[in-house]
Amino acid sequence: MGFENIDHFDLMVSDIDRALKFYQGLGIETTERKNGVGRLVKQLVLGEKERINLTTPPDTESQGRSVLAGGGHVCFAWRGTMDEVLETCSRNGISPKRPPRPTAAGEVSQVFFADPDNNLVEIMVYPE
Repeated sequence: MGFENIDHFDLMVSDIDRALKFYQGLGIETTERKNGVGRLVKQLVLGEKERINLTTPPDTESQGRSVLAGGGHVCFAWRGTMDEVLETCSRNGISPKRPPRPTAAGEVSQVFFADPDNNLVEIMVYPE
């Protein structure tokens, strides 16, 4: 008994459709669903069960929270090569903040991007 995986978390953005376009440009599948109060939630799909809800600050007001867009950091694991990451992004007009580099351990490559709200997006490529 215990935790199995991340079900979902919210990433704060100022414009959901603009954010969807960016994340789709990274090659991430998207979906939408209605939540328990009937609000349409747009999501990034990762694996079989994990989701990231794209949420705007006004969406959180009913929960008594006050948040700003652009303060997040999310890291995705890519199945494939760093060249494929860069090719996918380039094809969709997305440029890295700096060139890819190895992590401190040296076995994994990482590259960073900024989404339209300046959330930090990291992509890790693990050796196969």
